[in-house]
Amino acid sequence: MTKLDKIVKEIVSKSTDTKEQVKAHAKRITKEYEARGFDKGDIERLMPQALQAYYKKQLKSTANAFEGIILGKSNVWDMAKKPRAAVKTKIEELGLKGAMEAGFVNSEGEYLYNDFDWRKGKPIPESDLQRSVYMVADTDDGTFELALLRLRGSNCELVTPHFIPVSFRAVKGKKDAKGRRLLYDIKVSEFEKVATSDFNFMEFFEDTVMSLAKKSVIQLADVEQWHDANADDFNRFCFSKVNCVRINFTDDSIASNVMEIDDISLELNMDESNTVTVWMPKHINVDFPENSMEMILVSQSSQNSEGSVSLNALGVWVHPAFRIKVENKINGENDVSPQEVDVPEEETPEVKW
Repeated sequence: MTKLDKIVKEIVSKSTDTKEQVKAHAKRITKEYEARGFDKGDIERLMPQALQAYYKKQLKSTANAFEGIILGKSNVWDMAKKPRAAVKTKIEELGLKGAMEAGFVNSEGEYLYNDFDWRKGKPIPESDLQRSVYMVADTDDGTFELALLRLRGSNCELVTPHFIPVSFRAVKGKKDAKGRRLLYDIKVSEFEKVATSDFNFMEFFEDTVMSLAKKSVIQLADVEQWHDANADDFNRFCFSKVNCVRINFTDDSIASNVMEIDDISLELNMDESNTVTVWMPKHINVDFPENSMEMILVSQSSQNSEGSVSLNALGVWVHPAFRIKVENKINGENDVSPQEVDVPEEETPEVKW
């Protein structure tokens, strides 16, 4: 193993970059040194040092300690899957030689990005697993703001306690176009619960979250309108206070359970269900019953090919009272419809003439 290989291995173990991404930085440094006039021997000698220095600068903790409340998280997705599929399509269209000439494959057979200028020509890793964590975080001297924390690689499997104060370390980025703070994980990341005895999430939601996310707190009657206005925002998420009407648990072949919800904005219609469908990823623990009231749903809207809008759950807060097991809760076996309830006949009042 060469000195460079050892440095690359060490960097991969301590940063969130993949081996392919570290090697891409090495190639960039090589080209810079060639442009500066260094010969091959000098470059081979300087490269490991330069690469290590580059990552020391990145890892020297630009990471800060934060506290916040996690509201939800996305599924894990592979950000390399789509660009790699695009390269495969080009190879099928142009042949390998044509794809290489067009800049989709390099001389070593690596697939290359060919989309955004900032990464065009860089190798596409075999996989680039990522997950978004949606939260309210104290990122600036006690001031809360909506934040998006991007997890990568093995960090995607971190335990993320929801709806309670947690502390964590992350790299603080800029705000996005919607005013949300962007945060980036570090190699060694974890969320630790903050000891507190008087935290009340519902109060925090009404006092803090609703004021930070005024345009994203919606009633279900407005879901389609909100989706149309925010469909272009990849990281869109909204909040709704909802009631659980029905839960359908699916088998392992389906990635999500299905929940039907309503709120006071949806009219009671005896001919139609008039509910909104929520796709519940299996990582969300459904430990609450149907008929749970005033849940806080954190979700992302989506629209199918037929134009129907549904919600993808990112997180669900349920009042602790609805998580308590009770002996005589209403279910399919003991539920009696209003039409079947025995109502005592009213006595006809005696009329005196």
